[in-house]
Amino acid sequence: VHHGGVGTTAQALRSGRPQLVTPFLGDQPDNTRRVGRLGAGRRIRPGRYERGGAAEALRTLLDDPAYAAAARALAPVFRSEGGATVGARHLDGLLGPA
Repeated sequence: VHHGGVGTTAQALRSGRPQLVTPFLGDQPDNTRRVGRLGAGRRIRPGRYERGGAAEALRTLLDDPAYAAAARALAPVFRSEGGATVGARHLDGLLGPA
């Protein structure tokens, strides 16, 4: 269960576990839609979460094995990604020789 920020979403995808996402602002709604399209989780609106809908949403998420299967299948892709290293090498290449 998280807010859908890009870093948190990436870590959740690396974990191979289904996600319940409550987006609030910025990139969070878009990241949440992407998690849904990947089949690795579901969205719950903040108002519904606050009114006690989180338990029902979690039950739905955890009772459907398709979410767990999708999350497990995606995990190796995200674990093999070396985002910080790739980004640093790219920036280093843009800067040229020292």
